[in-house]
Amino acid sequence: MSYHHYFEKELTDLQAEVVEHHPDVLAILASLTDKDIYMQISAIAVHCEIILHGDYLKEDILGICKKMTEKLIEKRTIHIYTDLP
Repeated sequence: MSYHHYFEKELTDLQAEVVEHHPDVLAILASLTDKDIYMQISAIAVHCEIILHGDYLKEDILGICKKMTEKLIEKRTIHIYTDLP
């Protein structure tokens, strides 16, 4: 059985990370008056402390989505540092 992919993996990975682990980002997205995908990506970028400036190609947007997913995973990961050798 073959499946059609309507959205790129980078977008679906980002959506899954936001929906499953980041209710704070969901609240930000819900508060947007403009629900355009680019506005949503921009809002997530602000939350991830990623600065966007200029025009982007599709490949650029997908790379940004991948980087935001990585940043969001990092934000929900607990880092424990010890003085052990």
